[in-house]
Amino acid sequence: MSLDVEAIVQKMMSSASTAFGEKWSQVEDFAESEFKALATSMVEISRNVARHELGQGGYDLPTGKALFRMHRLTLEQAFVAVTAMVLVAVQSALDAILGVLAEAFSELVDLIL
Repeated sequence: MSLDVEAIVQKMMSSASTAFGEKWSQVEDFAESEFKALATSMVEISRNVARHELGQGGYDLPTGKALFRMHRLTLEQAFVAVTAMVLVAVQSALDAILGVLAEAFSELVDLIL
């Protein structure tokens, strides 16, 4: 399965624009590169978990989940720092944005599991 990282990033940008509302202008400048890094990392995490499941190296699902949590936390902290939004508001916005990743990777996850 091939994933179009750029298309995923654009969907994340659209979702973020809505989720952040008036605060979007504060994060827009760096959001695209952060989203691209996150989407690219998700591709690599997925590949490694799939390789592990096939007995070809990689790493297991708990490790993949831990790596994803680290990426999410980094993104969360960056948005809190830049927007001065409270953590709960940023977490809510990130939930909406990460829904795009969940949709994009759902078929891949189904294949892995």
